[in-house]
Amino acid sequence: MTWNHVFRRDLLSTYRSRLVPAVAVLLVLATAGIVLGMYALDNYGPPPDRQTAVFAIGAISHVLVPLVGLLAAYSSLVGERESGSVRFLLGLPNSRLDAFAGKFLSRLTAVAAPLTAGLLVCTVAVGALFQNGSYVAMLGLTAVTLLFALLFVGMGMALSAVVSTSTRAVVGAVGVFAVFRGLWPALQMVLLEVQNVDRYPFPPEWYFWIGRVNPLNAYVKLTTEFADFGTRDHPLLTRTVATDYNPATEEVVVEASVDSIAVTSEFAAVVLVVWTVVVPLVALAVWRRRDLL
Repeated sequence: MTWNHVFRRDLLSTYRSRLVPAVAVLLVLATAGIVLGMYALDNYGPPPDRQTAVFAIGAISHVLVPLVGLLAAYSSLVGERESGSVRFLLGLPNSRLDAFAGKFLSRLTAVAAPLTAGLLVCTVAVGALFQNGSYVAMLGLTAVTLLFALLFVGMGMALSAVVSTSTRAVVGAVGVFAVFRGLWPALQMVLLEVQNVDRYPFPPEWYFWIGRVNPLNAYVKLTTEFADFGTRDHPLLTRTVATDYNPATEEVVVEASVDSIAVTSEFAAVVLVVWTVVVPLVALAVWRRRDLL
């Protein structure tokens, strides 16, 4: 196995480019910067709470991490093919599995290293300075966000392995992001219109099954495990709880809630793991069979 040789060579070349260091700085600023900024700007009251920090990190990461993961990996294999250096990459003793694994781990390291650094700063800041701070919860959020990064680096690698040109890989990366970010929720809304179903107080159960299979929604759902959102609905997810205010007791009363496996954190975790594992394995199978020379 010579994947480690491919890994070292590719990681060195990615950090020599201007793009990857810039992306690394962006990831650190988008995670550590937002949390430290929230604390620094809140000078006239109690410090911000953990829920605010978790929501901010989740809201930024569920947009930024997919873009960075796809951008970091889309050219990894197809670039070697276009330049002709794939002949050297696949020369003895490198196998196609070694090339795929080495490139995958290299691009994952380029994304995960700065992301981990930024999130660890968040962990220390939130645990020590924020209301209801918890090191354990923030480490959990870090682990879930790294799994989310692994998923989209894998999708970028899959595109690079199955297409023939960098242009197609770019189009594919943009398409993947557009599907998950815009077309997927648009499809849910179209289906509601076709069936003439009211979305309030809750859409039908199938709406949640379709929506929570989207890895972006699955990631956001998992972030709620690391902060207590109580009876309030997460603003980035379709509401699952209907509440009313009781002035006699001055309490918020839960009137109804969605009872479906599709809205649970366990289902969200399975969705992320399946996307993370299946996509690279399918791409590897295609990469090992296709004619590259």
